[in-house]
Amino acid sequence: MKKILVLNLAFLILTACNSESVSYKINNTDQITNTDIPVETEIIFTERQLDNTMDEISKLIKYYEKNLIEAINKGTFSFVEPNLLPDSNLFVAQKKLVNNLFTRKITEEFQNSEIYRTYYIDINKFDVEVAENIKINYPDKEGILREYHWIYSVEKVGESYFLSDIKEWANFEQDIEQRMGAVKADGFYVDELLESYPKALEECLNTLDITEIKRISANETVLNKQKSIMTGLLNNGSEFSVKMTILDYGEVDYINVGQLTISYTNKANKQGKFRRKYSFEFDEIRDEVTYEGYAVIKNLKEINE
Repeated sequence: MKKILVLNLAFLILTACNSESVSYKINNTDQITNTDIPVETEIIFTERQLDNTMDEISKLIKYYEKNLIEAINKGTFSFVEPNLLPDSNLFVAQKKLVNNLFTRKITEEFQNSEIYRTYYIDINKFDVEVAENIKINYPDKEGILREYHWIYSVEKVGESYFLSDIKEWANFEQDIEQRMGAVKADGFYVDELLESYPKALEECLNTLDITEIKRISANETVLNKQKSIMTGLLNNGSEFSVKMTILDYGEVDYINVGQLTISYTNKANKQGKFRRKYSFEFDEIRDEVTYEGYAVIKNLKEINE
């Protein structure tokens, strides 16, 4: 009986010790969890619908070129008719062209084309510079390759785009030569982005519109790093003002060191300041046809000193 009582007592003591140990661990865990570090609220950024005018005009030109060839070779104007503004100069001219070439048994083969520039002329009206290479096949002689340079007129009606007119791009060679001579030096677009970046970041912080930040980010990693920076700031305040000082210019590799200084009003309605140094790695994207370009942020790293 004594032996049983001793065993029961030992069991109770052991249980009590284990309970204290478990209780201590739970309390200790609670202490670690309940720190003064605030849990960040997820920020939902918005994004504007990008203007797709240039894409729509480019698609129109490509469809038109393909459909015109098919209309000529089959003698059926209806192939290209949907791409043309009804009763416009180009509509009338191409209808005659299709009938004329089909009657003469002349066929065409599309080779390639380049769209150089698109100009805004008026509300819903644009001019488009295009170079086209076409092979023309004759029934009684060898075919030839021809290069054409056109300026097409495009009109937007409702949500659709149509070709309405055409004229020869007479100064093609001079225009291209002039543009080649005006190519921006290496680093021009990087400097342009460095100058505009603080304003883009400030606008995103104050409006949550991330459209421009997304445009200048070369990849999701860079975009997410900027989102993380902004999320921390937005959880602490509002009314942001952004400045950036360039501490080191990357002359060759496009890696620049800049210090971001962001002023804001904190939740206690007092002025707060965020100051960090970052390494920005850029990439310049240049169009070999238009000779225009832009820069994007390829990598972004915080510098801890």
